[in-house]
Amino acid sequence: MKKFLYIAALIAVLAFGYWAYTKSLTVLTGGKRCGGNIQNAPTCDAGYHCAPEPGSNLPFGDVGGICVPD
Repeated sequence: MKKFLYIAALIAVLAFGYWAYTKSLTVLTGGKRCGGNIQNAPTCDAGYHCAPEPGSNLPFGDVGGICVPD
């Protein structure tokens, strides 16, 4: 039973961490992914532009980025 509770608590902590990370990206970046080497790639709203995701080593032109304020 203790093992089950430990695993459940670990999953809850990881889920909260992921949620907090995505919410911080939403606040800091306008919350949208953009660009990428796909047909009809998503674009940014007015007042934002597409920029590489901070800390990413992936090729921006292929994977796209995030919307950041102009």
